[in-house]
Amino acid sequence: MKKICGMIPALITPYDSTGNVNIKVLREIVRMNIKNNVAGFYTTGSTGEAFLLSTEERKKTLEIVREETVNGLVIAHVGSTVTREAIELARHAKDVGADMVASVPPFYYQYTKEEIKQYYRDIAEASQMPVMIYNIPGTTGVSLDYDSVGDFFKEDFIKGLKFTSKDFYQLERIKTNYPKLSVFNGFDEVVAGSFIYGADGGIGSTYNIMGGWFVSIYNAILEKDYNKAGEIQRKINEVIEQLIKTGIIRGIKYILQLMGYECGMPRKPFREINELEKSICKEILLKLL
Repeated sequence: MKKICGMIPALITPYDSTGNVNIKVLREIVRMNIKNNVAGFYTTGSTGEAFLLSTEERKKTLEIVREETVNGLVIAHVGSTVTREAIELARHAKDVGADMVASVPPFYYQYTKEEIKQYYRDIAEASQMPVMIYNIPGTTGVSLDYDSVGDFFKEDFIKGLKFTSKDFYQLERIKTNYPKLSVFNGFDEVVAGSFIYGADGGIGSTYNIMGGWFVSIYNAILEKDYNKAGEIQRKINEVIEQLIKTGIIRGIKYILQLMGYECGMPRKPFREINELEKSICKEILLKLL
């Protein structure tokens, strides 16, 4: 298995004028980010509107990204509230050559920790793929931290963790006790700091429009130039502070549209972007140029 590290965009899913996945633009966005030297791509996750896509759309999106990403990593998010669907997506990911599958924990029904562990075990055993746990308690309501499921990281098939939490004490404890686990920061606004606590890289939404800046943070960390990493993080956070006002996915898609990539808007029940938000996005674009 390739070494899983570096800066990886959590790809948006572009739509055409009819609301279908825009394959042409998806290829263009992947190519643009490859030019920014990102380490690979994370497909159909939260930013990619995973739970607003059909199973077939998720498969097709992964196929396109794998075709375009000849030398980079491809991590396929296969999370579902239905184990059978997650397994189907994971098997497909293996068939098309993904490097790893990731999944949010099953949510809504307040499953026990043992049931959640079995969900991941079922995916791994059925697909024979290395698995990344996606810990995002703010969205799922399920916290997969060191205190609650630390022993689960001993499982051989668990190779990665997407850590979308600002509790860096938990990140440090996980990485210290399981150093072979590839741990990725999931909050873009604190990625520079996460490396101090052991993160191996980052996976994030705003990498779609600032991939080069995030790669520069990673390179600065490798060179132990922490002041430079902090300076770039501050530039990124100035953008994020404004982007939050538009809605992250909505704003990213509109900025990409301003850059020449027709992405459409997020699917309903997300609303359309309004005029004030468009003006904010135009101001953000000026900072990115």
